[in-house]
Amino acid sequence: MDVMTVNLAYKPYFHVERRKYRFRILNGSVARFFKLALVDASGVAQPITQIANDGNLLPQPVTLLELDEQGIAWRATAARQRSRHGNGYAKTCIDCAPAAA
Repeated sequence: MDVMTVNLAYKPYFHVERRKYRFRILNGSVARFFKLALVDASGVAQPITQIANDGNLLPQPVTLLELDEQGIAWRATAARQRSRHGNGYAKTCIDCAPAAA
């Protein structure tokens, strides 16, 4: 069974306030690559701003619909502003990388 966890939790969620959030992402897998995206309830990709990769700040923030593919032990730092939408506006983080054969 292929089950992904975040901080050892399956399908975690948290309620957010109207402010900017910084996500520090680490691929802790031993044999899998990930390409993460943030989608709304209808599955449409939402912009996320990447500000660092593998511990190094980018010269300028880059707004993307999906983050660069993350290899094993690769890190990324992204930011997302939560201010334009009312309560109950849900987002889901999904993996867009092709599945291993």
